[in-house]
Amino acid sequence: HKACENCDYTEGKEVVPAGHSLEDIEAKPATCTEDGYNAHKACENCDYTEGKEVVPAGHTIVDCANGGSHKECSVCDYVDNTYTAKQSDWTISEGKTVLTPSCSCEFDNIAAAIGSVGPAGGYIFYDCDADNTAEDPDGADNKASETCGWRYLEASKILLGQDADGNYTIDDPVTKNVKVIFGFYSEDGENISRIGITESGKNQGLGLGKSYTKTLCDNKDKLYKDAELTGLATNLACVAVDSISITVNDVVFDDWYVPSTGEMTVYANSGLKAPFSSTQTLMTSTEAAGDDSFIGKFKGVEFTIGTSKEITGQKVASKGRGDAMRVIPIRQF
Repeated sequence: HKACENCDYTEGKEVVPAGHSLEDIEAKPATCTEDGYNAHKACENCDYTEGKEVVPAGHTIVDCANGGSHKECSVCDYVDNTYTAKQSDWTISEGKTVLTPSCSCEFDNIAAAIGSVGPAGGYIFYDCDADNTAEDPDGADNKASETCGWRYLEASKILLGQDADGNYTIDDPVTKNVKVIFGFYSEDGENISRIGITESGKNQGLGLGKSYTKTLCDNKDKLYKDAELTGLATNLACVAVDSISITVNDVVFDDWYVPSTGEMTVYANSGLKAPFSSTQTLMTSTEAAGDDSFIGKFKGVEFTIGTSKEITGQKVASKGRGDAMRVIPIRQF
């Protein structure tokens, strides 16, 4: 057409309206790892589409076909590395505990699920590698277990008790569900003193209950002067738990200890059911911090229990060193 150089006048101009050049696109099924889409229309010249709906990728998850306690994909070779272990799935050789599944599936990095039965017959309630995996500049995984020497925390299924002979046990049915005390300690025999097992920070002693229990046992003879007179020199929690020894398939498990505050808090949040049916406070191996008014106290964790023994809440509370209460022995491996 023609147009004036000095104004907007034109001759013979016809406007061609804008529009997409649409073509039919066939549907693309989603795969396990790539998104798909339905049949729709798309412009040949730009990204415009009509009626397109993305079908997200995803595995078809089913139970293990070989009888294993994990999930896998029925379409591809994906295997869920989280395995719900039974006691028979653990192999112990030369001091090392290895999860050995009953199925023949190949795992990239097998991990016992929280709630699995541990090698000593308790419940696994914490996996430090799952919680503390970091990536270094070279791209390799830094596992917490490689640093601290353990990976899982296993809790006894039942509370500490005594058998008919007065021996502490968690292996047999409890005939006398005894309570134990934290204990009074004194450097000079005259005044109650701390022995340095207080906690602070986010993890609150997670993984330290074993060393705390050892410290308590190492100082069990440093008693406050009135402890013998008041009966508070007996039924010490550290001694009771340290004396527990159970045997499973000819393997002796005598490494139980009194959990720290952090470990009991993790237990409360693990989703496991408590081995008791009513709200109560359980002992930890952690001293209460604070001024001198707290020297005679330790930290307990109060569990709130639902109608089906589920743990519905927990809070840390300072308790007297002579307060008798129950303890859930735990171990690390």
